[in-house]
Amino acid sequence: MTATERNLAAIAEFISGCYADVRYELLNDNPLAAAKYHLSDMEYCFAENPKIYRENEMLRFGEIAREYGVRNLIMEL
Repeated sequence: MTATERNLAAIAEFISGCYADVRYELLNDNPLAAAKYHLSDMEYCFAENPKIYRENEMLRFGEIAREYGVRNLIMEL
């Protein structure tokens, strides 16, 4: 998991330093999760990926990204 303030800040600062107009997408699920279950001989049991974070947490993650230079933020609440 990278959803700590320190990690989010470091990622945002790094990518915005590489390219000022970079698009940064914060997702509240893992869109690749279903494809990985077969690797553990498990059946994927969700109709859709469950949300991990509450809306206020996601909004805070977005604030951190913006504070550290991200201008083009795409968020999924």
